[in-house]
Amino acid sequence: MLDVTEQKKNQKVLKRFFDLSKDLFCIVDCKSHVCIYINPAFEKVIGYSQNEIINSKISSFIHREDQQALENKFRELKDGLSVKTFEVRCKCKDGSSKWVEWNAILAPEEGLIYGVGRDVTESKNIKEEMARLERVNVVDRMAAAVTHEIRNPLAAVRGFLQLLEAKGREAQEQHYYKEMIKELDRANSLLTQFLALTKSEPIKMCKQNLNTIIENLYPLIQAEAKVSGKKISLKLEKVPDLHLNEDQIRQMILNLVKNGLEAMQQNGEYLAVKTFTEGEKVILAVKDEGNGIDPRILEKLGTPFLTTKKDGTGLGLSVCYSIAKRHKADIKVETGAGGTTFFVRFSL
Repeated sequence: MLDVTEQKKNQKVLKRFFDLSKDLFCIVDCKSHVCIYINPAFEKVIGYSQNEIINSKISSFIHREDQQALENKFRELKDGLSVKTFEVRCKCKDGSSKWVEWNAILAPEEGLIYGVGRDVTESKNIKEEMARLERVNVVDRMAAAVTHEIRNPLAAVRGFLQLLEAKGREAQEQHYYKEMIKELDRANSLLTQFLALTKSEPIKMCKQNLNTIIENLYPLIQAEAKVSGKKISLKLEKVPDLHLNEDQIRQMILNLVKNGLEAMQQNGEYLAVKTFTEGEKVILAVKDEGNGIDPRILEKLGTPFLTTKKDGTGLGLSVCYSIAKRHKADIKVETGAGGTTFFVRFSL
């Protein structure tokens, strides 16, 4: 049996080992769930100091949506000695959250729970992005083939309807033909949007300025805002030229603006369209003053036919993501109760 001096020596060695580790270490009292030790890696990840965490309940530093899951894991640990692996979001001092994968074990003779954690936020984000890209790739493979197959018979039917409309004697007959042609044109418009998702058709790009495209579009988006009782704010900083396909960038901007206007319910609210540079990136930002995006929808943004609108098709944002991908740009979203901002980031 080790004497007191030997025990203290071993504890000092273990503490030094924990302090040097890049993994997160945490020791929690089994009964009160009060934290009695964390290592520097824990401090670095969540931004709080040892003095701020020790003697506080560990749940105070866990995302509120994950606190019940943590309590359940503690309860499972008390029922047995097996190591439990689980993921929870830790609340950081700067207001953000980070996913941490924990392995925890109960030491009943000491009345302590030992936890070893690893920050897996980046790997989870990569997995989510890979899943989103895979959904886009599936659509890419489907879009061209399906669209071309459907558009050909639609064109034939539309042609016959035009012939019948010309021969129609009664006004009611002509009205029916006009309505049928109108619906065919709407279907063709949807297919055109769907076709825009495919990357099989090469696009021509030339060096031009993003601000110029936005300024040329301004009368159109201003008119769109006026009809819905909203206002447009342009804040365009000087940005360098980029290699762009003007038609596709116009389509992307119009889709983002339309979504932003539809997200705002009250008259007089502002939709801000901004450009600026950030390091080696040129940023297009479209910010609305709506109620934000439901987290369950947020993680699936860009999925075709996903929509919360009564008459929506769910293709607008899918087209935006596809256009961004073709321009080697990425789209990031910030959302909350005060509104949503879409950031399209072009590389120089």
